[in-house]
Amino acid sequence: MTTDALTRASLRSVLIVDDHPLVVDGLSFALRHKLPGTQVSHAGSLSDALAWLDQHRTPDLILLDLNLPDADGLNALRSLLDRGEDLHVVVLSAQDDRNSAERVLSAGAHGFISKSTDSQKILDEIAAALDHPLLSDTSCPQASTECAHPPRLTPRQQEVLALLALGYPNKRICQQLGLTEDTVKTHLKALYQALNVHNRTECVAVAARLQLLPPFTLTGTAP
Repeated sequence: MTTDALTRASLRSVLIVDDHPLVVDGLSFALRHKLPGTQVSHAGSLSDALAWLDQHRTPDLILLDLNLPDADGLNALRSLLDRGEDLHVVVLSAQDDRNSAERVLSAGAHGFISKSTDSQKILDEIAAALDHPLLSDTSCPQASTECAHPPRLTPRQQEVLALLALGYPNKRICQQLGLTEDTVKTHLKALYQALNVHNRTECVAVAARLQLLPPFTLTGTAP
């Protein structure tokens, strides 16, 4: 996935909801550089964001910080989505863990991106979220074939996924399973394709939602 998806999405306006000036400035510069015609606006709190939405047309994308001065991430996300408008919200978080990703994606966010990611990678993740928004509990009815029938993973893919959920880096997965790094990367690529995701955090979050993770991963310790 490349940032060409941003161009295809025809983003005319983006609202960044974040109270960290360095983050806002960096994202604003990156978006304006990639999409010169896009209007990038900023709100430093949930109340400011809601006031902005009252006064302007619905933006094509909202980038939402999980930690705002007047609301935690989930409450802020729900407050925005409860407006009943067709809002595309991608969450930015200083946290990069499976539980945080799963919570916001289940609540209806289109994507979850770690703030530790560099600006170009963040643009790629935004593009991926817009091009293939992740399934959430609110947008995926039980009758959906994709929800009702999770992908069938090979035993080796299940092993790699379990270690991924424990936060193991590739080298440690190699050591644990006796595989080469290229083989592990091949399994990761297959997992991403099977779950229709684009990074490790999304992979684990979607796998957890589809109940593909073994119980021991929930405690954070290997058997």
